Amino acid sequence: MLTSVRAWLDRAAFGACVLSAATLGFERIEPSLPLTPDLRLTNVRALVLLTIVLWLLARLSGGRTPRLPPKAVSLACAVWLSVLLVSALLAPTHQTFALAFVRDMTLGALFGWAVYDLTHSSFLRQLGNTRAFALGGFGVAFAVVLESTGNPAVQQFLNGFRYVPSFSVADITRASGTLPHPNIAAMFLALAIPLQLAWLASTVSWSARVGLGLALGASLAAVVLTLS
Repeated sequence: MLTSVRAWLDRAAFGACVLSAATLGFERIEPSLPLTPDLRLTNVRALVLLTIVLWLLARLSGGRTPRLPPKAVSLACAVWLSVLLVSALLAPTHQTFALAFVRDMTLGALFGWAVYDLTHSSFLRQLGNTRAFALGGFGVAFAVVLESTGNPAVQQFLNGFRYVPSFSVADITRASGTLPHPNIAAMFLALAIPLQLAWLASTVSWSARVGLGLALGASLAAVVLTLS
């Protein structure tokens, strides 16, 4: 009984992990649930937290300590978070924002640890998670391309993903799609494009190659449309 529960929790944690990877670029600010003046429970935060909780429950039910990433990575991350915390605690101004940043980075580090532990020993899980992120990148790219058309309905929908409705440089519109700023959109796509290219290169089916090639072209065009 305990073994089946542990296996179910592990599969559920990985499922939440894949959903998180696919939707990282689609965090809606409105609607979301305000928890504190500086913290909102968005769809992405909820999925990330669900992944972490299910992962920890799976490991606790099995009596196993989560597998740590390589020592150099773990140590560097611990030092980085410690420096951030000390800096935030000593901040003479805007300490609330500094502590909020530390909180978010700690959550991100925990999520990264969960992803590593859940996928480390399975190539298929690694492949599934990276392709989920690549698919999310395609979605962001299409949103950027659609935004650049200037369609009012598209713009109204995308406003729920950002604090500022539009961005421009010298009267030229900068698209950000479903991300809060064009620079963030460009960085997100820069992470997704290598995975998309690897997916295209490793695909045997010609029909899939055509589809992935067109989607990759949209990703490259989207980077240009951010004007970053």
